[in-house]
Amino acid sequence: MQVGSIPNNNAQKESSISGEIPIEVQQKLKKAVLTGLGHFAPSSTVEILINVLEQEHSIDFATIPNNPMSLREGLSKMFGGAEPVIESRIRQAIAKELGVSAEGRSLEDLVTLCKQRDAQFS
Repeated sequence: MQVGSIPNNNAQKESSISGEIPIEVQQKLKKAVLTGLGHFAPSSTVEILINVLEQEHSIDFATIPNNPMSLREGLSKMFGGAEPVIESRIRQAIAKELGVSAEGRSLEDLVTLCKQRDAQFS
């Protein structure tokens, strides 16, 4: 898998689990996490990191739009003190996807903006 590619094996399942968060929003956020982690590791390692986040730190990318703090907590458990740097790269990737600046915006702000933008264009 290349950084930025998003497996979407259970699209229908993800939508129902996430409380009707559109798959597009979930995919944008997962792509941002892949991109953010890709700044620190090759794509093969990013795949492993994503699996560890999902399996060992209970990060469900389908629920991040409703609970962005879960991503921060998982990253903190996994990377410790490096979490703010990694989150910064993820915020930059989300902002780039949305065409806005990440400066002064928290992860929660950007996730909310992503959901609002998707709702406007649905």
